[in-house]
Amino acid sequence: MTPITPGSDIVTAINVISVEPKNQARVVELLSRASDILGKTQSGFISANIHRGLDGTKVVNYVQWCSKDAFQSVFDNKEFIRLYSQIKELGHPEPNTYEIVYAVRGTL
Repeated sequence: MTPITPGSDIVTAINVISVEPKNQARVVELLSRASDILGKTQSGFISANIHRGLDGTKVVNYVQWCSKDAFQSVFDNKEFIRLYSQIKELGHPEPNTYEIVYAVRGTL
Protein backbone atom coordinates (compact mmCIF):
# COMPACT_ATOMS: atom_id res chain seq x y z
CA MET A 1 0.00 0.00 0.00
CA THR A 2 1.22 3.49 -0.82
CA PRO A 3 2.22 5.35 2.37
CA ILE A 4 0.56 8.74 2.69
CA THR A 5 1.84 10.32 5.89
CA PRO A 6 2.05 14.08 6.39
CA GLY A 7 5.39 15.32 7.66
CA SER A 8 7.40 12.49 6.14
CA ASP A 9 10.38 13.09 3.86
CA ILE A 10 8.61 11.27 1.03
CA VAL A 11 8.55 13.12 -2.28
CA THR A 12 5.53 12.49 -4.48
CA ALA A 13 5.74 12.94 -8.22
CA ILE A 14 2.35 13.34 -9.88
CA ASN A 15 2.25 13.38 -13.65
CA VAL A 16 -1.05 14.16 -15.38
CA ILE A 17 -0.80 13.13 -19.02
CA SER A 18 -3.41 14.37 -21.48
CA VAL A 19 -3.98 11.84 -24.27
CA GLU A 20 -6.24 11.08 -27.18
CA PRO A 21 -8.54 8.23 -26.08
CA LYS A 22 -6.98 5.97 -28.74
CA ASN A 23 -3.56 6.38 -27.01
CA GLN A 24 -4.63 5.94 -23.40
CA ALA A 25 -4.07 2.16 -23.18
CA ARG A 26 -0.60 2.45 -24.75
CA VAL A 27 0.42 5.21 -22.32
CA VAL A 28 -0.78 3.06 -19.39
CA GLU A 29 1.27 0.16 -20.77
CA LEU A 30 4.41 2.29 -21.15
CA LEU A 31 4.02 3.79 -17.66
CA SER A 32 3.54 0.32 -16.20
CA ARG A 33 6.74 -0.91 -17.87
CA ALA A 34 8.64 2.17 -16.71
CA SER A 35 7.35 1.71 -13.14
CA ASP A 36 8.38 -1.95 -13.13
CA ILE A 37 11.89 -0.94 -14.23
CA LEU A 38 12.12 1.73 -11.54
CA GLY A 39 10.86 -0.67 -8.89
CA LYS A 40 13.63 -3.12 -9.74
CA THR A 41 16.53 -0.75 -10.38
CA GLN A 42 16.12 2.64 -8.68
CA SER A 43 17.32 3.18 -5.15
CA GLY A 44 14.81 5.21 -3.14
CA PHE A 45 11.77 4.19 -5.21
CA ILE A 46 8.80 3.49 -2.93
CA SER A 47 5.72 2.97 -5.08
CA ALA A 48 3.90 3.85 -8.28
CA ASN A 49 0.19 4.04 -8.96
CA ILE A 50 -1.26 4.56 -12.42
CA HIS A 51 -4.80 5.85 -12.93
CA ARG A 52 -6.69 6.16 -16.20
CA GLY A 53 -9.41 8.74 -16.69
CA LEU A 54 -12.82 7.22 -17.30
CA ASP A 55 -13.35 9.56 -20.25
CA GLY A 56 -10.17 8.28 -21.93
CA THR A 57 -8.38 11.65 -22.05
CA LYS A 58 -6.07 11.46 -19.03
CA VAL A 59 -3.57 9.15 -17.38
CA VAL A 60 -2.25 10.03 -13.92
CA ASN A 61 0.94 8.58 -12.52
CA TYR A 62 1.45 8.93 -8.73
CA VAL A 63 4.99 7.92 -7.74
CA GLN A 64 6.64 8.11 -4.33
CA TRP A 65 10.35 8.48 -3.62
CA CYS A 66 12.23 8.46 -0.31
CA SER A 67 13.84 11.84 -1.13
CA LYS A 68 14.25 14.55 -3.77
CA ASP A 69 17.67 13.16 -4.69
CA ALA A 70 16.18 9.69 -5.23
CA PHE A 71 13.54 11.21 -7.49
CA GLN A 72 16.13 13.17 -9.48
CA SER A 73 18.14 10.00 -10.08
CA VAL A 74 15.38 8.67 -12.35
CA PHE A 75 16.61 11.01 -15.07
CA ASP A 76 19.88 9.06 -15.21
CA ASN A 77 18.03 5.81 -16.00
CA LYS A 78 18.35 5.32 -19.76
CA GLU A 79 15.57 2.72 -20.02
CA PHE A 80 13.15 4.98 -18.15
CA ILE A 81 14.06 7.92 -20.41
CA ARG A 82 13.50 5.78 -23.51
CA LEU A 83 10.01 4.78 -22.36
CA TYR A 84 9.17 8.31 -21.19
CA SER A 85 10.14 9.67 -24.62
CA GLN A 86 7.57 7.35 -26.17
CA ILE A 87 4.95 8.56 -23.68
CA LYS A 88 5.69 12.18 -24.66
CA GLU A 89 5.06 11.25 -28.31
CA LEU A 90 1.59 9.95 -27.41
CA GLY A 91 0.43 12.58 -24.95
CA HIS A 92 1.14 15.80 -23.12
CA PRO A 93 2.72 15.14 -19.67
CA GLU A 94 2.48 17.72 -16.89
CA PRO A 95 4.75 16.43 -14.11
CA ASN A 96 5.30 18.09 -10.75
CA THR A 97 6.63 17.10 -7.32
CA TYR A 98 4.78 17.44 -4.03
CA GLU A 99 5.06 16.91 -0.29
CA ILE A 100 2.24 15.40 1.74
CA VAL A 101 0.65 17.94 4.09
CA TYR A 102 -2.66 16.29 5.02
CA ALA A 103 -4.27 12.87 4.83
CA VAL A 104 -7.49 11.39 6.19
CA ARG A 105 -8.64 7.79 5.99
CA GLY A 106 -12.18 6.49 5.71
CA THR A 107 -13.65 3.66 7.74
CA LEU A 108 -13.52 1.01 4.98
